[in-house]
Amino acid sequence: MSGPLRRLLFILLGITTALSWGCGQKPPADKPQTIPFSVSVTKAGQPLEGANVFFVPDSHPNNLICTGLTDPNGIARMNTQYFGFPLKGAPVGSNKVYIVKEADDMHTKSKEERAAMGYAEGKKYEAERQKRRESQPIIIPKSLTSVTTSPLTVNVATGTEQLTIEVDDYKE
Repeated sequence: MSGPLRRLLFILLGITTALSWGCGQKPPADKPQTIPFSVSVTKAGQPLEGANVFFVPDSHPNNLICTGLTDPNGIARMNTQYFGFPLKGAPVGSNKVYIVKEADDMHTKSKEERAAMGYAEGKKYEAERQKRRESQPIIIPKSLTSVTTSPLTVNVATGTEQLTIEVDDYKE
């Protein structure tokens, strides 16, 4: 292939690649409105790192996942997935809130080792992991760890971009 023809093919390939970047799936037209939102989680007045915070909105409860993981300052910046499309922030409106945190990773095998397990081995491993989990000290009161039992709700709206939760206020 001659130099000018090869150059033309490379140019066409570059243009095709650049144009195809904008041709991905677009989010559904009915995607919920979201706004930047953060949650501060403390225990005994101290920031609680590594807590998973979940919002379940009254609207779109089955198609929307809103989560945040607390950093060393106890702050979780909420992000939403709607039908797999990432949306920054939390959905506007009323949201049920629950929090999950384990004392430690609870895994004794790497992600790769767990992925390679057969069904029976994986089931046995998860049963052992559950026993370890149950023997750990309670960090988050049980009532806050489930969408069905959590008394927490937040109305996400402009002007209310942060929620503070002191988990010890909800001791059983």
